[in-house]
Amino acid sequence: MFIRSKGVLALGLLFFLSAGCSSTDSFDRVSTMFTSSFSDPEQSVSIQSSNIEYAFTQKDQHPEKLLIQVIDDAQDTLDISIYSLTERNITNSIINAHQRGVKVRVITDRSQSEGEAQAKRIHQLLDEGIKVKENTHSGLMHHKTTIADRSVATTGSFNYSAAATKYNDEVLVVIHDNVIAEYWSDVFQEMWLDQERFAAISL
Repeated sequence: MFIRSKGVLALGLLFFLSAGCSSTDSFDRVSTMFTSSFSDPEQSVSIQSSNIEYAFTQKDQHPEKLLIQVIDDAQDTLDISIYSLTERNITNSIINAHQRGVKVRVITDRSQSEGEAQAKRIHQLLDEGIKVKENTHSGLMHHKTTIADRSVATTGSFNYSAAATKYNDEVLVVIHDNVIAEYWSDVFQEMWLDQERFAAISL
């Protein structure tokens, strides 16, 4: 089950649920709350009445299916920055997007890529000609984000792993908003071009 609703997003504090609001609460009230909390446009972006979908693993809402739908709907570009990528169906969906002509780029975390399960998925992507980069800096590349066609962005705690789809307490949030998706695309592009902090993975 996917839940689609009208919501408000403030970057860095995405989950209106954390404010004690259910999906049936007044989103105008939630919007007012977040808008009044963030007044500096350089520090945050507040969007009223954005289309938001979310899915919780432990509510049997299958975030992996919601993510795969976003990937399958991509027509032109697919930028993925993901800490952990080990789930087979998600990997296959990324490969399918590439095979139908979508420009796919992936950034992941070096420490995760050293694990056997993720190394296998990364090699699948590389075998298909998909470009993959990993961080070379000392911190983690901890994003869990997919941006499709510069118009849809996903985030949340959800890693692209079997554990996240079955066992963990996870949430995936999908934001249908051009302003947000374009900004996140720009951030991804900066990461992709940063040769000091990221490097290509090769076979």
